[in-house]
Amino acid sequence: MASTWQRLRLVLVGLAISGGVRAGDPPDGIYLVHEKGDGPKVIRNDTGDTLILGKRLTDKFGTATIRSTSNDNTRFVLDLRGAGPLPKDAATGSKAALIAGRCLMIYSNSDPEADGTMNLGSVIHGDEALRATAQALKVEPRLRQHPGHKLLVTWEPDKPSHRVGEPVGVTVKIKNVGDVTVSFMNGGRQRGPRDNQFGFTAYRGGGAGKAVPDTGDPLNFGGIGGLVTLEPGKEFAKAVVLDKWFKFTEPDTYQITGTFYLKMHEPNETSHWTAWEEYVTGVCQVRIVGPAKETKTTEK
Repeated sequence: MASTWQRLRLVLVGLAISGGVRAGDPPDGIYLVHEKGDGPKVIRNDTGDTLILGKRLTDKFGTATIRSTSNDNTRFVLDLRGAGPLPKDAATGSKAALIAGRCLMIYSNSDPEADGTMNLGSVIHGDEALRATAQALKVEPRLRQHPGHKLLVTWEPDKPSHRVGEPVGVTVKIKNVGDVTVSFMNGGRQRGPRDNQFGFTAYRGGGAGKAVPDTGDPLNFGGIGGLVTLEPGKEFAKAVVLDKWFKFTEPDTYQITGTFYLKMHEPNETSHWTAWEEYVTGVCQVRIVGPAKETKTTEK
């Protein structure tokens, strides 16, 4: 991690001249913004649209953090904790942070604290805006890097065959076969008709036939989740029913490709920052047979 920060610091220093305040820019601060009216015109960092600056609410940003929200470090979130104090009515209305002449829209804000300060959230698009913001706030962006994990992933049906109409269950097993401890979120996407931490495709003919349409409901409202920590050699298993995705109405052998979303965190870290995101995947087959034949008895 140290070498990553050193490279980033060199970039920030070497390109500081392109990230500073430009002549004629309004002073930095948190502003109300409008689409029409009188006032300085600024360009939104996210969309490129023109906005009009209104009243400056504060010039105090509080404690700033910048963290990457993508594995390739191209998208960043800006958190401002304890910004202000701001006026009592600042929780409503469109706001933006003007930092080194870059207009960063405020997408989230907390309720005001007793001293009038608030926690504000924004996003940063583009290397140039990132350099300017980090330099102005004297913050080192937190980058993502591969955690160095090695996982063995298998998918297993709950029994050798299922009759048409029976629930079809599969279990994903994730074993840590590397030498570093890994942590990931289990849950958080299951508050809906199905658990969307899973994803599936199904093909008839053992994989050589046509795809089975996904007839399930992917609606998702989040859900309760918790961290799973796997030390080297440990295994995690989770079962799911495929009926939430497919209707197996005809006897056949179906090839199932499963994915399981991993939102990974640094082990033993108390923050909720995501260190890495990926999907683990694998293939299994489920065999669907015809319904059981009724046995007729003859009365004597």
